Amino acid sequence: MTFLVYPTNWGQGRPRRDDRQVLCAILWVMDTGATWRELPDEVVRS
Repeated sequence: MTFLVYPTNWGQGRPRRDDRQVLCAILWVMDTGATWRELPDEVVRS
């Protein structure tokens, strides 16, 4: 059943980012009101 939730073949695209770093980036943008382009280098960029 786990293959239904977590497929092994995601196909083409960017490599997966660390979930915690992505969440921190989202929270930083929401907290500061900044745009994605204003993310500091320490935070995940796409």
